[in-house]
Amino acid sequence: MEVSLIFVGIDVSKAQLDVEIRPSGEKQSFANDKVGNKALVKWLAKIAPTLIVMEATGGYERQIMRALVSAEICLRRGQPTPGQRLR
Repeated sequence: MEVSLIFVGIDVSKAQLDVEIRPSGEKQSFANDKVGNKALVKWLAKIAPTLIVMEATGGYERQIMRALVSAEICLRRGQPTPGQRLR
C-alpha cells in the first residue's frame, strides 16, 4: 500500500497567506483575517496534509496558527532564512 505524503507551505504576511501544496504544486492565496483563515482551514481539512510549515513573521502568523490548532491540523512554525526559498 502506497501512502501519499502531502506537505503545505504557507508564506505569511500582514495582509495575505500564500499557500502551496507539495507535491502537486497547487497554489492559493487567502486574506490573513478571520474570514480568510476559516476558508483556508476548510480547504486544508479536505486535503488532509501530512504537515504544514509556515514562517514566523513577528506575530502575523498567530491567528492562522490558532485556527489550524483548533482544527487539529498538524503544523510547524520555523524561522525564515534570508535569501532562501523552499523548493
